[in-house]
Amino acid sequence: MLWLDTSYLWSEKPSPLSFLGLFGGVGLVIIVGFIFGLVVSPGFFWLSLFGLVVGVLMVVVAVERAYSTLYVVSFFGVCRKQTYPTYRIEALPFNVVANITISSGVFGRLFGFGTLCINSSSLSYNPLVLTGVRKPQALRRLIVAAKENAQKN
Repeated sequence: MLWLDTSYLWSEKPSPLSFLGLFGGVGLVIIVGFIFGLVVSPGFFWLSLFGLVVGVLMVVVAVERAYSTLYVVSFFGVCRKQTYPTYRIEALPFNVVANITISSGVFGRLFGFGTLCINSSSLSYNPLVLTGVRKPQALRRLIVAAKENAQKN
């Protein structure tokens, strides 16, 4: 699959804010680290230190997942490349793209990102989910236009 080696129409990494581990890690750092460990009782220092370490690790994993994922719309279809924790490429050619669903939660609306679920008309392809896409409506329009252009050629 040489989709990533050819020229492409659009490419982007997901927003790190779209991964819930980021907010969970920050919350754990604040609650366990500062409030519980320093304010409530200094005797629980090791427990609060453990909470700080776990919270920081959750933030690091969420950011690493965001930066190790790449979404590409090429002239052939839509592709998702993920290199963490395992190497995986998922692709959907334009001739099997059936419909595109956009969803956006509270944080997505607040920070301007959403999730695209691209379903296929073929049973041999799984739906392709693009999480944390900035301006998802613009990406949907681009995919629809690229699909129509590919059908003409």
